[in-house]
Amino acid sequence: MADQTHDIILVNTNDEQVGTMEKMETHRKALLHRAFSVFIFNSKGEMLLQQRAKEKYHSPGLWTNSCCSHPRPGEQTIAGAQRRLKEELGFSVPLVKAFDFIYRAEFDNGLTENEYDHVFLGEYEGAVVPNPAEVADYHYKPMDEIKAELVSQPEKYTAWFKIAFPKLEAYIRQKSRQRGTSGIEPELKVFFKKIIHAVSALVIWAIISMFLGLYLNWAIVYEKLNLLNIIFYSWFAVSLGALIYYFTSVWKK
Repeated sequence: MADQTHDIILVNTNDEQVGTMEKMETHRKALLHRAFSVFIFNSKGEMLLQQRAKEKYHSPGLWTNSCCSHPRPGEQTIAGAQRRLKEELGFSVPLVKAFDFIYRAEFDNGLTENEYDHVFLGEYEGAVVPNPAEVADYHYKPMDEIKAELVSQPEKYTAWFKIAFPKLEAYIRQKSRQRGTSGIEPELKVFFKKIIHAVSALVIWAIISMFLGLYLNWAIVYEKLNLLNIIFYSWFAVSLGALIYYFTSVWKK
């Protein structure tokens, strides 16, 4: 049977905790509380949808996003999202926070969802092992098909999904425009920036080493080796170590 008895986090409109309360009592009193919604995609850009189990305390049998629930008191929101994803669908995957929003939805059984909802995104290609107490069915579906069904068959989907989906579309469009403006994705920009820093440091070191190497060669030919030459040799060793350390520190950023 689905977990319906634990406490959840009450918040204000700034998502600041103002208390805790038992889950069902919170929904009966329609108090604002912290929640999360997880959207999982495959490499084709298809969204993983789940059909809520018939035993769920509200919206039973409706289709919705990959996973929804509440972090527990003392639990980080993203940790709660990863925990619940494993509990409901049987897998774990890195998640990224996309945005948050507040919504309120009343149900026929007298319960109300009044949530400060944190939306997380992830990508997954492996096996899905749904918990039958939570999930009746699941499938991946393209975004355009989901959008069409939200118009033609809105009764199939949960109240919060119908609110979150257009917000997610807007978020994805914004990210696409940002990538289009820059010409390359932000991760690639960071990678090329690191390459430029590393090559610049290597060029500077090579130029200095070349001039010092010419001096040392001259000193050897004319038997001018002295304490200054030992200092130069020491510089090679120290500067090479410093260069390697610099490369390492740049790459970790």
